[in-house]
Amino acid sequence: MVNCHPGRFPLVMISHGTGGSRFSLEWLAQSLVKSGFVVAAVDHWGNTYNNKIPLQFFEIWQRPQDISFVITKLLSDRDLNKIIDSHKIGAAGFSAGGYAVIALAGGVADFKTALNYYRTVAKMK
Repeated sequence: MVNCHPGRFPLVMISHGTGGSRFSLEWLAQSLVKSGFVVAAVDHWGNTYNNKIPLQFFEIWQRPQDISFVITKLLSDRDLNKIIDSHKIGAAGFSAGGYAVIALAGGVADFKTALNYYRTVAKMK
């Protein structure tokens, strides 16, 4: 890994799947840390194994907001700001967490198309 800013490391945000938690992808976080990344994993309110609010399971548009909020907090922290390379921030996610990553990159969910696809597949069965 090329480090353009000595003493600073790329940040990777991790977003868990529905009903998971910030610990769900610990194996990935550990591997990334060993490879020289700073890693932060978030719990998505109402959508974790120990905090289940059914309505929150469907409000996936809040996930990218959770991640953006944490990035802002990390970069505004006096000590963490010294080690995070703010020009190298990425994200990884599983399932609904994968959606969050795509949304952060500018992807837009088209629920109407997804519903039409579901209806088409359901009719085929």
